[in-house]
Amino acid sequence: MNLYFKYIKVEKQGEAFSSILVSQYEKTNMVISPYSILVTQPIDKLVIEGNGSSSITAIKAGDDYFSESGRYELHDGVFLEKQPDGKEEEIGGFLAKKLMVESDRLNLPYFIPHRVLVHSSRRATAFHHPDVLILNENAKREPRWNCSVVTNYFSISLVIEIVSTNWRDDYYSKRQDYEEMGIAEYWIVDYLGLGGKSFIGSPKQPTLSVFHLADEKEEEYEMKQFRGDDRIDSPTFPELSLTAQQVFNAGA
Repeated sequence: MNLYFKYIKVEKQGEAFSSILVSQYEKTNMVISPYSILVTQPIDKLVIEGNGSSSITAIKAGDDYFSESGRYELHDGVFLEKQPDGKEEEIGGFLAKKLMVESDRLNLPYFIPHRVLVHSSRRATAFHHPDVLILNENAKREPRWNCSVVTNYFSISLVIEIVSTNWRDDYYSKRQDYEEMGIAEYWIVDYLGLGGKSFIGSPKQPTLSVFHLADEKEEEYEMKQFRGDDRIDSPTFPELSLTAQQVFNAGA
């Protein structure tokens, strides 16, 4: 669906500093479709207001921007809805299937949402859309559940991020956010071995890292790493029969 908006309001640190009339571009038939707009300055927050009630608000988090309707990124000044790499989708789909089968086998009250955002308590503007997010029955009591946003650690059983070119987000900012939120388990699936040497060693190789809090009193993650035919040791799924290489080979 193509959307034409009256104007674009760009905000930085909560204060509007630019308002771009879409009519400026109508002579060239510029179409904002879907949610693609021209942006000429770095932004922390973007508000797009259209005719009638059409509106999108997106918050910067790492290299991406998030709204309740999706994930976006800036490419050469153009704000685009982000599409994951095909291989990332294969791995994410494989993990979702395996973990839900295991959840059903153990009769655990878990489910995987499609578009839920994780809002970090550490940074007000930090909204994350994990590649795989496993929630439990506490999620329905979240204060912003009607907006598909979770903020409490006890609603989240497992978060999985699949590394792409912005590996620093997964190893630094997201890890810190999830750790400070108290999320018990966080996986980083680095199937291309892109992470820094301080994280995955040298020479670099595909690595699956499992971060976990031993109990609710712990404030720092403990980490285990798995490569090749190593069986993944998951506190959330202790009987999981899955190796790192099986994950890396998903879709092959």
